[in-house]
Amino acid sequence: MKANVFFSLFILLVCIGCKDYYETPGLQRDTIKLSEREHNFDINGGSFTITTEGAFWCLNLVEVNSKRYSLYCCTNDGAANYDDITIHCDYYGEMYEPSKIEASWFSITKENTKKIIFNVLPNQTGKTRTIKLVLSDRNYFTFVTITQLSE
Repeated sequence: MKANVFFSLFILLVCIGCKDYYETPGLQRDTIKLSEREHNFDINGGSFTITTEGAFWCLNLVEVNSKRYSLYCCTNDGAANYDDITIHCDYYGEMYEPSKIEASWFSITKENTKKIIFNVLPNQTGKTRTIKLVLSDRNYFTFVTITQLSE
């Protein structure tokens, strides 16, 4: 009987103690702390800034109108080109880190670890446009969704 009670209490403590651990994506808590996770631009576009509280994080992946682009692809010239998208990287010792993403209708700039700036040009396509930007810090991943309306 004592063993059953002890085992039940042990399981209860483990579940309560681990609850917060599993509430956020990844294997750790939110270390980036975005000021906002989504923004909607009207047809005219504009500029929008997101702030973070993280001390270190990287731009990991960008998805533009459902097409994904890896951001770990910069070469010795500090850039990578895909279709209509150019990724600019800064060099830190032995590694390149994405710092700016440019396309014909938008740009995303990581000014520092506290600020990301989104610039979007007017939408004349007649279709809604979307950008999903994934950020990471070790095993924590989060994202920002940007939508631009077509009317």
